[in-house]
Amino acid sequence: MKNIELVISRFNENIDWVKEFNYSYIIYNKGLDNINLPYISLPNIGRESHTYIHHIITNYNTLPEYIVFLQGCPFNHVRDIKFKIDNNSKKFEFVDDTVLLNDLNTVPPEHRRSLYNIIKKIGMVEYLINFINPTYYYGHGAQFIIHKDLIVNKSLDFWKKLLNVIEEDNYSPWTLERFFPYIFLNK
Repeated sequence: MKNIELVISRFNENIDWVKEFNYSYIIYNKGLDNINLPYISLPNIGRESHTYIHHIITNYNTLPEYIVFLQGCPFNHVRDIKFKIDNNSKKFEFVDDTVLLNDLNTVPPEHRRSLYNIIKKIGMVEYLINFINPTYYYGHGAQFIIHKDLIVNKSLDFWKKLLNVIEEDNYSPWTLERFFPYIFLNK
């Protein structure tokens, strides 16, 4: 059996659904203090991207085999999370039901500027150099299952730089929603 942990980025959503899952979980709360489950408070910045990267940094040396990164109400983007988790056989898989084609030529200019800012700060310049055909898929909602190997193949310093960008760039959460697959699947 896989060692799986749910990491949930909550704002003010009803989080009681997590009780129905037989996985360990960590709830990061960025909203009101009105839940009856254990949680860790975080400032309300950077949407789920900030939460995910914060979790990676805080737990870098003790990550479980698989992490499922989810929003506080994941059901807006996926109908059967449990089925997707239980039947996952990949090191990276979108949990979202809607997987969209990303095309850097059609994203809003502010997202493109944010992407350039992120690339410059974290040093993934090869992303643009080698990106001849700028299309790939991403999960609408930034929810995915990931094996820890795809996280620790990047240094703790890399993740800290990325968190710093998220805290400085207001558009980074939407940019990272599109960029996470590339970050995780490429060294």
